[in-house]
Amino acid sequence: EERAAMERQAAEIAAERANLVQKGAEDSHAEVEALRSQLAAERAKAADSTSQLRFAEEEIVQLKAGNARLHDAVDISRLEATNLEGEKVELGYRISELEARVTDLDTAVESAELAATAAKAVAEAAK
Repeated sequence: EERAAMERQAAEIAAERANLVQKGAEDSHAEVEALRSQLAAERAKAADSTSQLRFAEEEIVQLKAGNARLHDAVDISRLEATNLEGEKVELGYRISELEARVTDLDTAVESAELAATAAKAVAEAAK
């Protein structure tokens, strides 16, 4: 009888252990599934972050290229302004030369008019 009681008690302990092992296995399985789900979510976040990072890097490259084009445009505009300043100075010299020639021609015209007037006076005096 004692032996049967011990065997029953051992069977109950074994059954309890089996239940605990079964519950532990179920809990472990549920925990594994939860961890898999969490891992999938973390991977999705990482993929999204990687995608955002790539987009940001592409945007930086485009901004740098645009910035370089703007610097080139500024440099070209400065060169054009320098060229225009040079042309302005050259035109100033040409205008001065033309004004001097006009003055010379005005003087020549006045001289010719005076000479013509003098010639008329001489011709009339000779009559």
